[in-house]
Amino acid sequence: LLDVLAARKNPSGLSGDVLIDGAPQPANFKCISGYVVQDDVVMGNLTVRENLLFSAALRLPTSISFKDKEERVANVISELGLTRVADSRVSIHPSVSCIKTITNQHFQKLCMSLPSYVCESYNNPPDFFLDVINGDSTAVTTSRAGPSRDDQDNAADKTVVDTLSEKYMDSTKFQSVQDALKNIEDRRGTNRNGRRMESITYATSFFTQLYWVTKRTFKNLIRNPQASVAQVLVNLILGLFTGVIFFGAKLDPTGIQNRVGALFFITTNQCFSSVSAIEVFIKEKKLFIHQYTSGYYRLLAYFFSILLGDLIPMGTVPGLVLSLITYWMMGFQRLPGNFFFFMFTVTMISYTATSLALAVGTGMDSVAVANLILTLCFILMYALQINEFRGLYFCGDKSNQSTSFQSAMANCLSNINPLGGVCYGEAYLCGQGIGYDNWAMWENIVALACMTVIFLSIAGIKLHTMKKYT
Repeated sequence: LLDVLAARKNPSGLSGDVLIDGAPQPANFKCISGYVVQDDVVMGNLTVRENLLFSAALRLPTSISFKDKEERVANVISELGLTRVADSRVSIHPSVSCIKTITNQHFQKLCMSLPSYVCESYNNPPDFFLDVINGDSTAVTTSRAGPSRDDQDNAADKTVVDTLSEKYMDSTKFQSVQDALKNIEDRRGTNRNGRRMESITYATSFFTQLYWVTKRTFKNLIRNPQASVAQVLVNLILGLFTGVIFFGAKLDPTGIQNRVGALFFITTNQCFSSVSAIEVFIKEKKLFIHQYTSGYYRLLAYFFSILLGDLIPMGTVPGLVLSLITYWMMGFQRLPGNFFFFMFTVTMISYTATSLALAVGTGMDSVAVANLILTLCFILMYALQINEFRGLYFCGDKSNQSTSFQSAMANCLSNINPLGGVCYGEAYLCGQGIGYDNWAMWENIVALACMTVIFLSIAGIKLHTMKKYT
């Protein structure tokens, strides 16, 4: 019933109207009303003050200054008795638990006002209160006493709820409510529509929502070392490990194999380190559904904030750390243009793998995602190979070359063993069926960008079609 009144229930199958003072619900009803859900829907890595200020910034109208919003938050904290833990993170000092304690104290007082019923210390006061009024509590049966067995049976058949219902129906209040409802029905007449889900009008603009949600997402990322610092350290260690294994790749046939292995290792690491993006929406699903249906922010504002505050930083920083270490240790071409293109490509690979994980994460398990990403790794490393192998010569001194470049390129497709007898990097690429001109290198970047946009679009569509109402 509360979900229906709060417009949080799927309107399919529902009939009738929900009126407020005899008038239909306004379009911004979700923005001017509050709804306390059963689950804890706060950001654990934010402080109590930051969580409340986030709600105030997005739920209160822009006509109220930010200073006034801060004062209101301070007043709420004071009224709830949370001043001592106001600047502590919720995950350390759960404010919700404090609020629940306050609520439980009220229920405890309510139960104590009924001397016939005793709420034991191990009972939850709200649950105990509901059990009492429904006649399901053991305290109800132990508190009943009467002179005869028949009186006890009759008392057991009639719960407190039944008694309250009868008393209410016999009261003048019930009759006045019925009369008021009849008057509303008569005024509305036949000009009525079935209940429908009203559109949401937001208290703040799109860019205000984007700013606050991005700020919250970035704070949550920074304060979660397992998701931020740990991933950077892992890439740092893997970069050193890879650099040591493939240290100073030589310009000989073994250098070809070492370069291919190093590039594949780097690509695979970037792809699989992005699988963690699957959990981004899963972890925040309850929080997102509650705040979105409450009119905090638009869906696109939330989606872009996740990209700006979480996925882009975690796709960029680890890739930069890995590139700075591995490129120079492995002895790749010491040209600024090649190095920056290598770093840019590694970052683009991370973006593409992350967007793929987002796109398929809601409909597949992590194993299926891993198989897709593994297949993608073989494709994504083409740009890195073109960037590295062009212009390299693997047969000793280039001045003493026995095969001209034109001859090597003419016979590249007939070379059975590309790791032996190949002198030119372009010939190796040709033998692998990979182009070696400028467009061949950049077309892979264009392909990565297109795949990223497509995967993110799929993720956005899935987020839009996600079931948000009960």
